[in-house]
Order: sequence, then structure tokens, then C-alpha cells
Amino acid sequence: SVVAGKTYSVQFHVYPDHGTEARLIILDGDGSQLTTHNPNFAQDDWNYYTYFFTMTETGSSAKVIFHCGADNADGNTWYVDDVSVSEAVKIKDFSKENGYWDIDS
Repeated sequence: SVVAGKTYSVQFHVYPDHGTEARLIILDGDGSQLTTHNPNFAQDDWNYYTYFFTMTETGSSAKVIFHCGADNADGNTWYVDDVSVSEAVKIKDFSKENGYWDIDS
């Protein structure tokens, strides 16, 4: 379950075999679409990525959806590994303004 108003992060490794642009869709706690993010990755190499988002609805229907390539075309092959989603805790004395540290719980 996720809680409205809390910030979470998704972290993963991705190896795009075709194309460089992906579509990352985050569903809110009630299952509605919260946000879509289109990161670019280096093709034919492992990329590590972290994305932060703040939930607006409490619930157990939150999801992270990966689309391989911006157009989600057939034949796109991508490998995704070590996916984790966790709550991010804000550090008041962090040197980056409005920065977040991700912690494993």
C-alpha cells in the first residue's frame, strides 16, 4: 500500500537493446494514472535509474509500468533488473535543495 502525500522512488537497471527512450507510467494508490515519465537511456548498455514521485491517493492499487520504447512498438527488446520501490525520506540538512535520500526499510 501507498499513502497520499508521501514520496516514493522507483530504482532499476535497464538494458535497451532497441531504442533509447522508454515510458515509465506510475499508477496512484487508487489505480488511476499519477504520472508518465519518458527517460532516455544509453542503448546496448546497462543504465541505472531512479525516479521520485509523490502519491495523491492512499491505496493498494499503485503500480509501476514499463513501456519498451516511446512508441511501444513491436520488436523492442529491453531488459529490466533489480527493480525496487520504496518510500523516500526527506533529509533537512541535505546539501541539495529539496533533495531526497532513498532508504531501504
